[in-house]
Amino acid sequence: MNITQQQAHDDQQPHKLAVGYVRVSTEGQQQNGISLDAQRKAIEEFAEKAGFSLIEIYEDAASGVGERNLHRRVGLQRALEHVVACDGHLLVWSWDRLSRYSAFEKQVAKSLRIISVADEERISSAARAAHLKRAEALAEGISKATKKGMAQKKAEGAVFGNSEIRKVQLLGTAANARAAEALQQQIMEVLRELGNLSSATRRTMARLLNEKGIRTLHGKPWTESRVTIPLRKAKARLKGEGPGDYSDHPNFGIF
Repeated sequence: MNITQQQAHDDQQPHKLAVGYVRVSTEGQQQNGISLDAQRKAIEEFAEKAGFSLIEIYEDAASGVGERNLHRRVGLQRALEHVVACDGHLLVWSWDRLSRYSAFEKQVAKSLRIISVADEERISSAARAAHLKRAEALAEGISKATKKGMAQKKAEGAVFGNSEIRKVQLLGTAANARAAEALQQQIMEVLRELGNLSSATRRTMARLLNEKGIRTLHGKPWTESRVTIPLRKAKARLKGEGPGDYSDHPNFGIF
């Protein structure tokens, strides 16, 4: 059995021992809990899918930068001791959660077996599952934190939203309605000039409107597709007007 085959064989064996480690940089992030929880769930998912028996997950709220960061992180020290004691693997979400110090490997035993879940390629299905679980946990955590924060603000009397937004929306709606009505009147005027509603095909109307420099509400030239609905509405309005509505128009009576 070659090295690759042995590695694949080992990866498929259940009940390999593992210890997890998660880290955030600040106490505030630890209290928020979103990142720690997401890392933890990703590691648990990876361990389950990859056949590891996960004994414990240790955590720190401390920087991973600098030569002395290892000595400041009690959680990591305990995780390393536990891994050595059980002859297992250390599972972390990503290398930067383990350390941001370039010479970190020189500070720990060379025989230490570390797996970065985010970068793991040998057990790809387990890694994918871990990525999805972490994303799910982050989304849930952010949603809960947002709702909790909004509830607290509401209890303190805060009013969410801008009271002026509704006014602006109403003004925008009214302006759009006026623009749409003006365009309808222009289309109806072209129909009156044409004189025969039955000859006002989509192709003909698109051509006439473009020749007159009349554009759609979005400032685009007319096509048969774009003119379909406005033309239908304009014809319906003209048919429903009756003589009393525009009998004084100079073109009245020619169709």
